[in-house]
Amino acid sequence: MAADPYRKQQATHRLLGLDINRENELRELACMATSLFSVEFASIVLEDSEVLYANKTLSKKAEEHIKSSRLLTYLARRKRMLVISDIAENQRFANDAVKVNKQVFSFYLTIPFFTHDGYHAGNLILMGHQPKKIGAQQQHLLKILIKRILQLIELDNSLRVVKEQYTAARETEIKLMSFFESSASCHLLIGKELEVIVFNKNMAELLQSHHNVVLYPGINVDKILKGPYLEDFLIDYEKALSGTVVKYEREVVYNQDTIWWQVTFEPCYSREGEIVGISYNATDITERKHHEQKIVNQNQHFRTIAHIQSHELRRPVASIMGLMYLFKEDGYKANPEELMLMERAVNELDCKIREIVKISTIAE
Repeated sequence: MAADPYRKQQATHRLLGLDINRENELRELACMATSLFSVEFASIVLEDSEVLYANKTLSKKAEEHIKSSRLLTYLARRKRMLVISDIAENQRFANDAVKVNKQVFSFYLTIPFFTHDGYHAGNLILMGHQPKKIGAQQQHLLKILIKRILQLIELDNSLRVVKEQYTAARETEIKLMSFFESSASCHLLIGKELEVIVFNKNMAELLQSHHNVVLYPGINVDKILKGPYLEDFLIDYEKALSGTVVKYEREVVYNQDTIWWQVTFEPCYSREGEIVGISYNATDITERKHHEQKIVNQNQHFRTIAHIQSHELRRPVASIMGLMYLFKEDGYKANPEELMLMERAVNELDCKIREIVKISTIAE
């Protein structure tokens, strides 16, 4: 049975929402070290951090005193293992011995730990009141303890990175989906097996209302389109899968509705540059097409008007001008035949003017 995407997402949220308390974990490991090596003090100091994770047996005041000591600062920065079996016999560090509650620490050990990529992550430091030596078995225990500390730090860091990446991915997803859903176009992302990967609300509503198809992730295109529509789609789909962008405009009749679509098939690439599917986008351009047709019709009307003005108006105007010249020559006297010619020319001119007015009204 296929996993419910919602339940899977909820499980991811639960995992990434875990609050792993690194401080308590590290203090527990420090306490374990005091028992394993029979010392009174153990601490884990992380690189570039002033926080000291020490065993719980010491008071806060004693812990702060140890933290401020010059010797511990040196041990915390050391990148090679150092064992001081008895500080009283060590001339270099004898004057830096740490004292807590009037008791001097004689034994000191520091061992650094490094991340998988070689980064110095910090040190494990042990201090004891009695001088002691570290045998082979105890060195083996140290390695195990260091490995456990590193696992905890690496896990904490890995979860932090995963959380950051997951949060960033969620924010990006929300932004993309907001853009996806706010678009007036219809969008589909289709995989290489003709399966629908994602779609927006406009596309779902269009297919529901005009094709009676309910979209869902994973549905195959051949369950959406049939006949010539599917054949045309597959031709453009294959072109897009080969890397060619396909773009065209098409008029589609849905029952009593007619919609002009601007359709685009574009290849979708992975980060490695491999085509993993195609993006199908359809934008309703019916209003634009109507506006374009109106402009075409207007231009045709204007050309008709220009033709009438250039050719058909000139004939009655020329006739009127000729008759007026004859009237002028005869002292503005006219016989009935000339007046009838004048009337005919005026009526023709009036007819052409009415025709121009009618065409102008239609063009608007």
